Amino acid sequence: IMKQSFVLPFKFGTTLADKDEVSRILKDGAFLHKLIEQMRECAEIDVIATCQVPQILHEISEQEPEIVAIKQKMARKNRAQGAVEGEAPSGLARGGGDMSPHEDRILVGMLLAKTLKQRADAWRQTITEALRKHAAADAEHDLLDDTMILNNSFLIRQERKQEFFGSLEELDVLFQRKVHFKCVGPLPPYSFATVTLKRFDPLKMEEAARVLKLNGRAELSEVKRIYRDFSRKLHPDTNPGIPLEDFER
Repeated sequence: IMKQSFVLPFKFGTTLADKDEVSRILKDGAFLHKLIEQMRECAEIDVIATCQVPQILHEISEQEPEIVAIKQKMARKNRAQGAVEGEAPSGLARGGGDMSPHEDRILVGMLLAKTLKQRADAWRQTITEALRKHAAADAEHDLLDDTMILNNSFLIRQERKQEFFGSLEELDVLFQRKVHFKCVGPLPPYSFATVTLKRFDPLKMEEAARVLKLNGRAELSEVKRIYRDFSRKLHPDTNPGIPLEDFER
């Protein structure tokens, strides 16, 4: 369908009061028409990157000097404790800041978690920068579990699709299967078309106009200017004699 025409990026749950409200928004919604035109030649591509956490943790434990040193110290303690019963060997008795095996294991776990996060953050930045250069826009989404290091949407123009997928293939080679990529798309640009419409109570609008002393129709810039003027005049810091309720109103 998307090869033949542009799909409006409406999500399930988008509701309006009635047909009149739909017509009114479309009639006065120049911003909607502009948004749609900007995305007409674009599609959304979602990229999820995950890593095999046990494999990465094993690599870290074998490569990081600080972790390797602690593991070697733990191994020496275990050998010494196995060789001598009762009296602790010279230099291995606990004291002077020496940690127990339990504390050593906790420290190793903390260092593993810290290094894993650092690697995941660095990989995320590398992937994002490589793909972002082909995108008109990108959006980050929540990471759903510990294995996920990237969950992003990219808005790609039709003529940049091949470049985008080419960079994705290069990243797959770069990470040598340490990172697994899942690509979903092309999709309608759902992540880039969020528009919030707020209904205003006519009575409250009339009250606001009365407070701001507006007569008839006024441009938004004029309303903002008058609002700022009233805020300064009625602010307790600049005019402490004015009641607080007047400022809040």
